[in-house]
Amino acid sequence: MSVLVTGASGSFGRFVCARLEADAQGPVWRVDRFPGAAGRHRTCDLTGEDDVRRLLADIRPSLILHLAGTFSNNFAQDLAANALGAKHILDATVREEIKARVVLIGSAAEYGLVSPEENPIREDRVLRPVSVYGVTKSFQTQIACYYAHARQADVVVARLFNLFAPGLSERLFVGRVQRQIAQVLRGETREIAVGNLEAQRDYVDVENAAAHVRLIAERGRAGEVYHVASGVPMTMRALLGKMLAEAGLDFSVVRENQIPGGRTGYDVPLIYADMTRTLALAQECPESYPVNCAPC
Repeated sequence: MSVLVTGASGSFGRFVCARLEADAQGPVWRVDRFPGAAGRHRTCDLTGEDDVRRLLADIRPSLILHLAGTFSNNFAQDLAANALGAKHILDATVREEIKARVVLIGSAAEYGLVSPEENPIREDRVLRPVSVYGVTKSFQTQIACYYAHARQADVVVARLFNLFAPGLSERLFVGRVQRQIAQVLRGETREIAVGNLEAQRDYVDVENAAAHVRLIAERGRAGEVYHVASGVPMTMRALLGKMLAEAGLDFSVVRENQIPGGRTGYDVPLIYADMTRTLALAQECPESYPVNCAPC
């Protein structure tokens, strides 16, 4: 089985590619916007329709994991990367008659305005995004629905909640804390600045996230959305405490209510996933899909 992974140089992409290559079930093509290592690595601007068509026509993969995306907060850039890139991939599979299962990575940001009593959130809950990233990812979901039902594309959406993995972007809470912890350990600073620690999020570690994506890729129904999450809420304070403890630090180095980068906007107080639909995929053969939904 030939697999093509976009966004392969990202923290999640690197991990997924390593797992796929370890399985040795077929070639794994790593795709990014910029040149990378030699071997099965291809450069492609996914916002360019012709570039995407040529890439897929050349490789003709049987599985496409579309992990690439951006959250620049620039509407035009995020629209091109998060929505139109997926459209170009799906359009190419249809036009070139490529029989590929396509997995698009969605986001919990698509849900947007969520009140505590609505939890756990189900996949069919109405989308009310309040960020550019959430809006453009919700467009991607609608594109997937259209191509699945109107163009008979074999596409599913794996809607990712909060990923816990090494090397995440500093625009994310985990990435910012990872950077600041490293600075404290190197003696470059004495404090770790954070914002609101009372919000509760659904964090899934990278191992379980990769297992969920594999499960969805192999057993998900075309046109459907499936959660990639733990299904368990965790306060940002508890998560920070875990990260500090693993680094041999404590809360004495933390300065609260300092929002790095001047972040503003609506902050959901509580959101976590209903995992019923995803876990139902594993029921027929649980030994082959050891999906653990414990929080990170």
